[in-house]
Amino acid sequence: MIKAGVKKERIFTDKSSGTNKDRKGLNLLSVKVEEGDVILVKKLDRLGRDTANMIQLIKDFDNMNVANSLSG
Repeated sequence: MIKAGVKKERIFTDKSSGTNKDRKGLNLLSVKVEEGDVILVKKLDRLGRDTANMIQLIKDFDNMNVANSLSG
């Protein structure tokens, strides 16, 4: 992602399982994301704890006019 021009401080990661409720990377992303940003998710199963949680996250970001993308 850095090769694509993304600044290192704008890359948010979590090492723990998506089932873990305390996800510092996702929490920080939720605070830092701004209208017009694009969120790139490397693996969809890493985004949320379950399908309902992922849908809610996507809706929340959509309400903020943030684009979502999945990279495989």
